[in-house]
Amino acid sequence: TELAPWPDAEASLVRLRDRGLVLAPLANFSPDMIEALLTRAKLRPLFAHVISTDAAASYKPAARAYQLGVDRFALSRSEIAFSAFGGWDAVGATWFGYPTCWVNRLGVTSEHLSVLPEHTGPDLVALADWIAARA
Repeated sequence: TELAPWPDAEASLVRLRDRGLVLAPLANFSPDMIEALLTRAKLRPLFAHVISTDAAASYKPAARAYQLGVDRFALSRSEIAFSAFGGWDAVGATWFGYPTCWVNRLGVTSEHLSVLPEHTGPDLVALADWIAARA
């Protein structure tokens, strides 16, 4: 619960929320851990929901974990924009059917798998730009 947010996090999340998006992290942490991280980072008010893979008794990149977003929002996979810091998470979400942006802050090479995320960008500003372009 000691992770600091990236410098662009608050402004980018506010930009997304102000576009009318409903924001929710989907994390392989317990609900209490997610709440503590977001609260400590002063980002909790930006998120309408907190989704822990504990509810699926499975971790990402398992399909059951990504299904939690569909279930929570009652939307189709194609209606949910997904972002990921980890390449494996971005690929898992893409395999699941989410339009996905890999926020590749470290500039690492993508794994050689059968799919690639729809978009890759270096930060949350790029994520917000990608979502704005999709609207």
